[in-house]
Order: sequence, then structure tokens, then C-alpha cells
Amino acid sequence: MGISINIRTKQMIIFFAIQASVALQSIYFIENECNAASNATTMTAAEMRDDAKIKAVWAGMRAALKAKDINRALTYFSDDAKDTYEYNFNLLKGHLDDIISILREIELDEFREDVADYNMLSDYDGDSFVGLVRFVKDSSGNWRIKFF
Repeated sequence: MGISINIRTKQMIIFFAIQASVALQSIYFIENECNAASNATTMTAAEMRDDAKIKAVWAGMRAALKAKDINRALTYFSDDAKDTYEYNFNLLKGHLDDIISILREIELDEFREDVADYNMLSDYDGDSFVGLVRFVKDSSGNWRIKFF
């Protein structure tokens, strides 16, 4: 003995499921925006300087990929990440413009010692997502991309 659901009820269930999904995504986005605003207002002077340096690293890497200069883009990565990204960028060489279109601006999430995590809000095929971008300081004290 099963439950009989008519087409109108199914449509309403789908409608409310979509509304709930949109609401949850909005809450997640608002929470991330609040976290970023909170972090921005509590940054020390040193963190503000590091934030500017990190954003310059990100912009430099994106500009190098836009110019299809993989070797220059790799200079912005940590030593232990270079081989992986070199392989992937060369494998996807014909799609670097697509990669650049996904790699958007970044916003600080958290600083910890020699590690900084940033959020990258992006969209792909009409779906929005937040990606984690991690930066680490190298032995010379320069910020490098660990992964995204």
C-alpha cells in the first residue's frame, strides 16, 4: 500500500525543495560575506600588507595564464605544487582561457602563521560555488599559491 501523490503535489514538493536549496545557498553566501567583512575589519597592519601581497600573487598568476605563459604562472606557486600545476596547465593548454574565466577575485577567509586561506566565488555552467585558495610563505618569506 503506497502513498498516492498527484502531479500538483509533486510540483509543490519540487517548488519547495528548490526554494529551500536557494535559501540555503543564500545563507551560505551571506555567511561567507559576513566572515570576509569580519576578517577585513579585524586585520592587523601586517595582515593588510600580506593581503595586498597575496592578491598581487593571485593577479600575477592569472595574468601569466591569460598570456598563455605557463612558466611565468608557475613562479607564483609553492615549490611542492609546481610540478602538479605544470602538468595540468600543459595538459589543458588549449583551455587556459576557460580556466581564467573560472579563476575570479579572492577574499580573505583566514590567516594562520605562514598560511592564508582565501575564498574565490565563481560560477560554472550557471552554478555558483566558493573555492578555497591556499597560500603559503616560502623559505624567503614570499607568499606562494599552494592550491586552488
